[in-house]
Amino acid sequence: MYSARELMREKTQGVGLSDKSVVEALTKKWAPLLEGIDKDLGSHAPRGQAEYIRQVTSFLLENEAQHLRRLSEETRAFSVGPFLKFVFPVIRRTAIRLVATSIASVQPMTGPVGGIAFYRPRYASDKGQVVAGTEMNKNFNRFYSSNFVDGERIGTGDGVATSFNAGLKWTPVLTRSATVKLASSGQTVVATDDGLGNLLTPAAVNVGSINYKTGVVTFTPAVAPANLDAITLEYRYNNELNPRIPEVQLDIAITSIEAETRKLKSLASVEAADDLRALWGRDIDADLVAQMADEMTAEIDREIASTAHDAVEAQAIVPWDRATPSNISDPEHLKSLVIRMSTASQTIHRRTQRAPANWCITSAEVAALLDTIEGFQAVDEGHVYQGGIMKAGVLNRKWTVYVDPVFPIDEILMGYQGPSILDTGLIYSPYIPMEITPAFVDPNDMSLRRSIRTRHKISLVRPEFFSKIKISNLV
Repeated sequence: MYSARELMREKTQGVGLSDKSVVEALTKKWAPLLEGIDKDLGSHAPRGQAEYIRQVTSFLLENEAQHLRRLSEETRAFSVGPFLKFVFPVIRRTAIRLVATSIASVQPMTGPVGGIAFYRPRYASDKGQVVAGTEMNKNFNRFYSSNFVDGERIGTGDGVATSFNAGLKWTPVLTRSATVKLASSGQTVVATDDGLGNLLTPAAVNVGSINYKTGVVTFTPAVAPANLDAITLEYRYNNELNPRIPEVQLDIAITSIEAETRKLKSLASVEAADDLRALWGRDIDADLVAQMADEMTAEIDREIASTAHDAVEAQAIVPWDRATPSNISDPEHLKSLVIRMSTASQTIHRRTQRAPANWCITSAEVAALLDTIEGFQAVDEGHVYQGGIMKAGVLNRKWTVYVDPVFPIDEILMGYQGPSILDTGLIYSPYIPMEITPAFVDPNDMSLRRSIRTRHKISLVRPEFFSKIKISNLV
């Protein structure tokens, strides 16, 4: 008890998992409660997962200790015993069980109002089809860093004008590299430069000019381009010793958040407590605390999962029909489900430009199908609390499969969580991991009462990190 009290009196400065000195100090400080995490996770845990959970847990324990220090002397003197007996071990246990540590970024809060960070890579220069500020993962341009400009607009038709002038942004232009295209012509070439500064049609008719050094372009077609017809020029520029270089920026977005509260209270009769202690040696108070903590953990897990589920956009939904065609066997048909999962996984890769999905959550009904597929490796999650989301196994060494008994029975949610806390679609920000009231007997009805609460925030930041399989004819 004395050593635990000393831990709570220690002060460690720092605010984030990115501060290595703070992380090392906290993991060293809370080492006695962090022992055995590797064993609890099992050999199937992803590389580095145990160390990550150890770091997150140390932050949660530190937040809890700081919260307890802020309580009044009277409250702390009365309730420190229950905190040390129940809360810190419960935090250590639930930190391993929370799905957030595997499918979301965990960014602990150090106060009731805080901030979360995530990144958005953006193009910072207008170049051809690229507009400055566009997110790179959503509108990837393979020519951006090259000397090729893939269509800079030099005018817009109105059905009347036959003379257009523009100044190119990327100069000097390389000779014989410029081509004029019209949107209405299906982006076919309507004019090219002849190396002498003239723009000629395929029939060798002069329809304009280009100054290679200054980038000034004139275009005078014989027929006025149609209304709103985009006139673009593709060209290459000399980028040797050229100070004009396309820029990208890693936009670190920081959003303010405010902690939300969850509360539960328990009720038991003193007679039930007496009987359990006398007949089975059970401490009903410990059982009630564990049950409330497990229920709250399950609710947080499902809030995280449902936030990701509801964020899936229409273009990221992939259908699959459970009905087996008459000309193939059922095992063969189930393999097509894996193909559809690969499709949904690669959809995430395409939309994020990061990586394919590395986890999925589904119902018990669908998990029963996945369990029969060759390539599914089941794992024993014996430490998982009853009624919560549990890890069922790994499919094709690609996707960690989680099973939620209350998940929509005909869906598979897929997602990607990167190695960095910024490389994420969801952020879980715990503030007060657990607060527990002292147990007391209500004189009105002689009931044994206790309550707990937690404060946290779950934030959706990038919906493109998630996709979904929608299954028809499952039942």
